[in-house]
Amino acid sequence: MTATFPIDPVHTAVLSLDCQTGIVSIYAKDDKDAFLTRAASVLNHARVSGMTIIHVQVGFRPGLPEVSPRNILFGAIKSSVQHQKLFQEPLGAIPSIIAPKEDEIVITKHRISAFTGTDLAMILRANDIDTLVLYGVSTGGVVLSTLLEAADADFRLVVIGDCCADLDVQVHDCLINKLFPLAHWCCPLGNSSKPDKFARIWVPLRVQKFVYGESETLTRSSIIQKAQQSRQSPSYQFKVLRYLCPFMMAVTAQA
Repeated sequence: MTATFPIDPVHTAVLSLDCQTGIVSIYAKDDKDAFLTRAASVLNHARVSGMTIIHVQVGFRPGLPEVSPRNILFGAIKSSVQHQKLFQEPLGAIPSIIAPKEDEIVITKHRISAFTGTDLAMILRANDIDTLVLYGVSTGGVVLSTLLEAADADFRLVVIGDCCADLDVQVHDCLINKLFPLAHWCCPLGNSSKPDKFARIWVPLRVQKFVYGESETLTRSSIIQKAQQSRQSPSYQFKVLRYLCPFMMAVTAQA
């Protein structure tokens, strides 16, 4: 029996995560223009389809009163005037090609996850959203952290893989191609820059192209075989542990 993953625009929100000028320049590097073009194609389709669009950005009040010195990541930003410039104009602005339009929602966050300390959850409930389409930078930062929290809140999840970036390419590939699928979170395998391959979604036992609804079914045996092969790879296990252990320590250190 073929299983599908339908996307209802009325109940779907696209989250553009931390796509600010300075951050994109650091994480996308030489691919910056192409990255922004792909992200813009996602937003343009979402607008035409009638999906809710939410732009999430990092920002602080003068003096960063939101940041505790016990927070490993943001505490370092608070102690560095140079690092703070990354979240101030002009580097802190969202690039014009993917900038919010009209009544699109903008949320300013002060931690890694888009949920922590923000009104994102309330906005999603108020708009009866049950499906989230995520993309942004970095893959191992805001995307992973937001995905974890959203999964625990029972949202249906999609990640636009070629609209995510990370300084560590191996970490990006491991999360997008192995960790997310094995944990039964949605993971895209397509290319958002090509309409006929736009944001293909990977969910347990099924793959469906986001937007156009063309689906292809994976057998249970092929899923199990892929999982077993990945889990038996020492290099894969090492990459996951090497990355997740320090990351989760930093996340749980939030105050």
